[in-house]
Amino acid sequence: AVLPVWSPDPAARHEPFPLTDMQEAFLLGRQATIGGDRIGAHIYAEINVAGSLDIFQLNRAWNRLVSHHDMLRTVFIDRSRQRVLPSVRDYRFKVIDVRRLADAERRFKADVLRETMEHRVFAGDEWPLFDIRVAILDEGR
Repeated sequence: AVLPVWSPDPAARHEPFPLTDMQEAFLLGRQATIGGDRIGAHIYAEINVAGSLDIFQLNRAWNRLVSHHDMLRTVFIDRSRQRVLPSVRDYRFKVIDVRRLADAERRFKADVLRETMEHRVFAGDEWPLFDIRVAILDEGR
């Protein structure tokens, strides 16, 4: 098969453009269900930070990253096209503070959050296509 030749076109960067074969496969997979649940392709990660974390500064840095990287502002128009949004609103991390909860309740909240995040299926036509949450577990974590 002959592969298409792509070349950068900065002037048209906010115009719809075709999905890659991999993106089409992921979108097709979202239509499928296993046990009644839709299948979504995503990355889920937990990052433990010991010590001080300035959530506000981290959130600002994330928004700068989004403004500089087009694919973090991309949405799917249909099953064959995508579009880079010229601008988006600032994204705000969701902060969950469980420091004052008893250990059992803290673990329960963490498990619920983990389950929610692990099985998230995004609506491809709505920005953002990411979900960042910060759980404050105890002092220094």
